Amino acid sequence: MNEEYEMVLANEDLVMLLLGIIAFILAFVDFSQAAFSFPSLVLFTLGWGIERFRRRPLPKQVLKAKLFYLAPVKVIRNYVLYLIILLNSLYLFRFEKSNFEIRTGLIFLYLALIIVSIVELAGNVRIPDNLIIIPEIETESVEVKKKKRFQVLYGAKFITWIVFSSLISIGISSLSIISIVNSNNIVAIVLCFLILIPAGATYYYHYYDALVKEHSLDVDYVLKATDYYLESELPDLAYELLNSFLEKEPNNIVALGKLALLYLKDGKYKKVLETTGKSLAYIKEEKLEVPNTKARMYVFRALSLKALGKYEEAYKSVNKALTINPDNKVARKLRRELRSIVKNKQVE
Repeated sequence: MNEEYEMVLANEDLVMLLLGIIAFILAFVDFSQAAFSFPSLVLFTLGWGIERFRRRPLPKQVLKAKLFYLAPVKVIRNYVLYLIILLNSLYLFRFEKSNFEIRTGLIFLYLALIIVSIVELAGNVRIPDNLIIIPEIETESVEVKKKKRFQVLYGAKFITWIVFSSLISIGISSLSIISIVNSNNIVAIVLCFLILIPAGATYYYHYYDALVKEHSLDVDYVLKATDYYLESELPDLAYELLNSFLEKEPNNIVALGKLALLYLKDGKYKKVLETTGKSLAYIKEEKLEVPNTKARMYVFRALSLKALGKYEEAYKSVNKALTINPDNKVARKLRRELRSIVKNKQVE
């Protein structure tokens, strides 16, 4: 598969949730900031949860563009969390006595976390849904291909989005930095700037993890990736992904079912019979208790046999499906149609 279309995952680490929990606990070191900590960390956790559990495999070029747009927001998010933990730790270990400037800086940090969490949440949901992938045309020149890719992935719409969101995030964070600088605490000021290094390093690690390291996709992600390709009108890549997965797990009945459905929709009826036959044989051999999957395979076979003009075989197949699942409306309708066709054939 072309590397551009290789499906990869943005795998936000559990470390981010741990940092959020630590920041929330430390907020109670000084009760004046506790009220600000609650909404900001709820939003952060919500955003993290959506990114973690809504995530789906995306083509490498789409994920790379998404990480490009969200880079400043994610780095600032990390920076804010690290700085909240740092300043509250100074209070906790009595290194820094509470003063107005640093307390104000912490409140601004929680406000900054609210802003960056909203921006990141919006970006995680909207950006990948608005980006598309471009099928390659053999006769197309490299220059035209690059131009098209730039217009789709890095067009004015998204460049405006990243500039606007970055300015908001940096603006609100700078208020906290100014307040900390005004505290005249040299240690706090130096650490305030040094903390940018681990914030950037954390983002880079996630970027590396998503785009460089190899991820093994389980069948659920393969199905999501297949749907993504179909929505992007790239059916060849959907077939390629499923077949590639089935080379590693040839008897995966879920992937076989999805492949059979694609063949059925594309009118490749002999392929449907081959795929469903393999799935049913494996189910029988392993004595798997999967009645819905089994019934579905028989319906696929019946539809394909009907399309091939093998009406009696199709009728037998749909009867098997209804024996397993009598409530299958598609199978019941199909049986009525096949019964009528078979009777007419017998009369003739």
